[in-house]
Order: sequence, then C-alpha cells, then structure tokens
Amino acid sequence: MSNDPRRITQLLKGWGEGPADDSEALMSAVYEQLRRIAARQFAGESDGHTLQPTALVHEAFLQLGEADLEFNDPIRD
Repeated sequence: MSNDPRRITQLLKGWGEGPADDSEALMSAVYEQLRRIAARQFAGESDGHTLQPTALVHEAFLQLGEADLEFNDPIRD
C-alpha cells in the first residue's frame, strides 16, 4: 500500500461510502504513516524513556476508534 498523501485523501473522502476494504486500506496507510512519524520523533529522545512509537500509535488508534468521526472535504462544502 502506498502511503502517498493523495491516496490517503482519496480514502478519507470515501470514508463510510465505500466497501469495508477501503476502510482497512485507510487504517493501514494511516497507521504506517503515524508509526514512521512517531519513530522519527522518538529517535531524538534519551535512552531512558519507556514509551515506544508503536505503543503511541496504538493508543491513538484506540482513541480514534472511540470517536464519532465524520470527514468533510472543505473544497466541496
């Protein structure tokens, strides 16, 4: 799966309208992107910290899963 931001935008626009595998593709793409960002941020931290990038992203996904989200395209609205 490409993590091209344009692909993620396409998947977000189709959120809730397309097949379930589109939702899975979105979550996969976003997860990988967030994991990379978290790993980059943690690379500069001291060795003593205990939070890992994967744990941070998992926590974010748990919170997103509980949120009632609706994505709008500001250009179309």
